[in-house]
Amino acid sequence: MKLIPIKYHNLKYPVYIKPRIIEVAAHFDINKLPSYLENNNFSLHTEYSAKKRNFNNHVIQKYKSLVTAQPNPGKPKLWVSKNWAREFAYFLIELLDGKIPKIIEIHPPNSRSTNLNEFIEYFKVFENIFLNKDIRCEILIENRNGFRISGIDDFIELFNIIDKEKISLKLIVDFPQLLNYEKAKKDPKVLNETMEKIKSVKHNINAIHLWGQNGRNSHSGDMLDYFDQNIELKNIFFSKLGEVFNDLESEMYFIPEINAGANGKTREQCLENIVHDLEQTGFIFYTNNS
Repeated sequence: MKLIPIKYHNLKYPVYIKPRIIEVAAHFDINKLPSYLENNNFSLHTEYSAKKRNFNNHVIQKYKSLVTAQPNPGKPKLWVSKNWAREFAYFLIELLDGKIPKIIEIHPPNSRSTNLNEFIEYFKVFENIFLNKDIRCEILIENRNGFRISGIDDFIELFNIIDKEKISLKLIVDFPQLLNYEKAKKDPKVLNETMEKIKSVKHNINAIHLWGQNGRNSHSGDMLDYFDQNIELKNIFFSKLGEVFNDLESEMYFIPEINAGANGKTREQCLENIVHDLEQTGFIFYTNNS
């Protein structure tokens, strides 16, 4: 399996890996994308509803369905109606200002009780607007712990619907969030079972997120930090990850969501460790020469 590296913030990969795609924020407090972007060289990371937003810039104020979907003041609620999906598409198109991304990363509805068939109907409204505007890119949905798409059973339910509907939505698996939701972080048996289950949806996965956790600080450190310095658990994870994906001939995007170092390591050292673990498992990164 070849991994296509995506540049995350200002985090530097090892020198032989030069990402050609960069991740760009497109949440509800963004009113303009960077001017240096070119067609197909960026991934649009859309609203993920983890933080409160101001909702006061001149762009978002045009989209009342987005602004009013705040059950808790300032906290966006996602995928609440067809009109919300329509305005979400036009909000992103306005930010794009004629540019075409390689990827649009979306996030699931906030509520665990959301009907996935309804979500897919809303998504189709969103997707069709991009198709009608001739904006051709990959649209990927990321799992979020506690949201409607959190665990393996959610993945299976979602793609049973998608396969019938024949829409192009694919999955980004944020593995730390997945393992947290499945309570697999500290139990070798549950970790093995969770990684085994993911084989049933592996053909629907187009990208992965990896990052560490240092105590309660998420997105800090490498995968050894995530597993609380338990080398056995880290080795099980990477071994099973290779078992899941390395028989596929397709490519997959890799996004290292590391916001801080941990235990005396810099962010770059943490990324280097994760890259090394992936390469030792059999993954191959696209480099300058590949």
